[in-house]
Amino acid sequence: MPRRRHAGEGGAEERGASLRGKTFGAGSRVALALSLLVSAACSAGTPESPSATASSPATEARRPGVVVYTLLDDNRLVAVELGRGVVAGRRLAEVAGEQSPSYAITAVPDGSSVQVLTEKKLPFPTSQPARPQSVVVVDPGSLEIRKRIPLTASDTYQVMVRGKRTGRLHLLGVARDGKGWAPIMSVADPVTGEVLRRERLRVAKGRTWLPFSADLDDDERRLWVSYHGHDTTGLEVYRIGGDGIKRLPESDRLSQCAEESPDHGCVGLHGGVLRFDGLRYATTGGTEIVELTPDGRVHRRLDIAPLARNHVMEMAVDRGSGRLYVLGSCLYATGLLAVDLGSGTHTVLAATRRGGTEHRGNDTVCGERGELHPGGLIVLLKPSPTMIFVDVADGSVRERVELPSTPVSFLVLSR
Repeated sequence: MPRRRHAGEGGAEERGASLRGKTFGAGSRVALALSLLVSAACSAGTPESPSATASSPATEARRPGVVVYTLLDDNRLVAVELGRGVVAGRRLAEVAGEQSPSYAITAVPDGSSVQVLTEKKLPFPTSQPARPQSVVVVDPGSLEIRKRIPLTASDTYQVMVRGKRTGRLHLLGVARDGKGWAPIMSVADPVTGEVLRRERLRVAKGRTWLPFSADLDDDERRLWVSYHGHDTTGLEVYRIGGDGIKRLPESDRLSQCAEESPDHGCVGLHGGVLRFDGLRYATTGGTEIVELTPDGRVHRRLDIAPLARNHVMEMAVDRGSGRLYVLGSCLYATGLLAVDLGSGTHTVLAATRRGGTEHRGNDTVCGERGELHPGGLIVLLKPSPTMIFVDVADGSVRERVELPSTPVSFLVLSR
């Protein structure tokens, strides 16, 4: 069975090959037309003409003012609304990035500003030109660029987390370190446009420590980082202080590994990490979600066996109901599961499918990223130019939106 590639296992061209030459029906033709329409926008920050490219409209569930800000792999930012499809777009950078998912969009609590980390090709397995990424501060209404914060050209960032206390942006990525790639963190102030610090989290020791996701304590003093390199995995915890960044002992308990480990390093946890009600939840790549205490100890293991044959790395939490939605990958066995965090029981919203591992049709319930949407929906991004809105009551697809290019990150925001 084909599997999701780890960073370093294949070039960007190879990873994108499965998407080229595919036919997605009428929606794709509309998406192609939209792409041609906006191709004349040659300079960064050029606005694009709005176009609705949705099928099966769910207008009865539409919530005015709710926008899904979506970053595409070619560094276009588009605004999507339920029942209307793509309503606006703007190119944020000239050079295309990866087709792999990232966490690249944040917003201030009142929704008055959106921050986007532009995409960049991963620098391995073959070296790429040292093109700088940037954090772009965008007006949520017009998508006008208010500020651009350039980052170190030789760095490659995949994750951006906004600090609750200061509003500063914590960027996680990799930089060359001998024969490996060390994890790094930069902190940027979206108000002043300054990069306030840049530090290496740990020595690479020949490995590729590519951050996959991260969570930051409210006081911004503890940072939880998960890895997904071709020879790294697991979860580590760091203390952030005025004297620098220190790796904490919890890291060894969480990742069940030791520095001197001769094999591929950290094992046990694999994929996403999020926080809810004082606890953290982490995927394992398999049929368990691990519930962790604040000091990094395993409190409970949640069974997600119905998603077997998947490479489970993604989840989203409904903070009102206490339900955790666990995603089956479109590149594996698909599916969607709801876990009640109170009782630990689960409900199958969409069953997995046997057989091949392509995108399973644009109406198949699966995704590489997921986020809750008002009106009892979850939005799922697919590894194709497609976004679906799924009803969390019964797992049905309420609406499908064709996009100009493959989505890599998104944020649901009420304006």
